[in-house]
Amino acid sequence: MDRFAYKSAAAGSLLLSLAVVGIVFAAGEPTAEELLRARGLDRVGHTWCLPEEADLRQQLNSLDRFEPRLVAAQQTVDQLVGQNEACKMQMARFSQLEKQARALSAVAKQGTADKAQLEAQAKQAAAAVEQWKRQYIPTSEFGLSPPLKTALADLINVRTEVTLRLLPIREEIEQMTQSYAALRRDNNVMAEVASLGRQESLGPQKHWRDGAKIFDKLQSIVLSDSLPVVRDGQFYRVTAIVAGRQPLTFSFMGTGGEPTLIPQNLAEAVGLVIDEHAPRVKLRLAGREEIVRRTKVPQLRFGRHVLRDVESYVLPPEAADLGARISATAFAGLHVQLDAEHLLLNIGGGK
Repeated sequence: MDRFAYKSAAAGSLLLSLAVVGIVFAAGEPTAEELLRARGLDRVGHTWCLPEEADLRQQLNSLDRFEPRLVAAQQTVDQLVGQNEACKMQMARFSQLEKQARALSAVAKQGTADKAQLEAQAKQAAAAVEQWKRQYIPTSEFGLSPPLKTALADLINVRTEVTLRLLPIREEIEQMTQSYAALRRDNNVMAEVASLGRQESLGPQKHWRDGAKIFDKLQSIVLSDSLPVVRDGQFYRVTAIVAGRQPLTFSFMGTGGEPTLIPQNLAEAVGLVIDEHAPRVKLRLAGREEIVRRTKVPQLRFGRHVLRDVESYVLPPEAADLGARISATAFAGLHVQLDAEHLLLNIGGGK
């Protein structure tokens, strides 16, 4: 439920509650239970709860199935990246051993056993360097092919799916928290609850936070400062969430100050409204000139960071081959760095 629909439903519920209260008063002196139920509260054990609490608990319980998928996908990527990093470290280690052995051999007496042993050690170390080099994938090629490319695509897909499920739940949790806070500030409500006995309380239920633990864990993973990127030829591609509802994958263009570009078909697919009367601008892109329309994307989410009113240019259909592109320029006030060795886009700063 979006924020507008939620508020409309809440307003309707309030009007209904007031109507019910009026009916109860017309019938005679209302009991505390009747007054609380008229306010939309339900009794669960000894706790008076808002009806949305039960709905949210069901949504939170449905998140359990995502944790194993997300953790497994992350572990696969971490293992593959770690293996390549280990190869690099071993190359450096044996290269240093070779260097040391050759330096000692250079000053050792010719024809001695020490010199022969040092030369043998240098050769063994050089052979080890070559062995690890054959297994190591240099940064320029890292992530271009399976199994890492496939693993990264899987990780990004599950992270995106989890994020799209978490965002509306988080909004509903905030709304519910505000509703309970408003009820607690209402002296009449608290007096009605207290009149029913010492065991009675206003929600949420005590074990509510236990049910929200999986939400907190998933949120800490996907709404973070680091996002996985997948290689597509020379480009590193990162997925954003548009207006909290639709994913959109951009090629990250580094710190060169390139404009944010979105092909028209992708803009329409994610629900962006394209003003037919928006200013048209001529840009030189990929060695050619294109007429594009200037617009603003209201909200782009990258992990925990949300960019607002991002100045963008909508590409015409004939320029769709350029794809969606974004650079560090769009991340105003944030420090953005591509970590090509670990295939991550790291975003720092902000609240």
